[in-house]
Amino acid sequence: MQAELQALFVDQIPTMKQVFDFIVAKILAQGRPSQKNYSCVYRGENNLRCAAGWVLPDEDYDPSINGAAISSDFFQYTVTAHWLKRGSPYYRLIRALQADHDEASLTTEFIKNFVNLADITKSNYVETTNDG
Repeated sequence: MQAELQALFVDQIPTMKQVFDFIVAKILAQGRPSQKNYSCVYRGENNLRCAAGWVLPDEDYDPSINGAAISSDFFQYTVTAHWLKRGSPYYRLIRALQADHDEASLTTEFIKNFVNLADITKSNYVETTNDG
């Protein structure tokens, strides 16, 4: 498992804000969406990743999951990381950020639109919790 994910999800119980900040910082740093043939992918060229891709452990990644939403039965069956499972407290936040990435990728101003969408996600999933 990558050291960053180990530190975030295994060595501690992260707050929603920590998970949100981690994913958003990674998306902003890469500066563009993770796509292949105009379709969002968990992992793209040059280490680009979608929102869920940044918290997907290497050992769970298989190119066959590209194109499958985190909510799909195929993804849920394939991936073992507990924080990506439907029952996880982080699942809805990660799923929402994945949708933000995918929707913003359809525009010419990806970062601007991703930030706007992520702000709404933050108000819905982070600021409504006691840990955010």
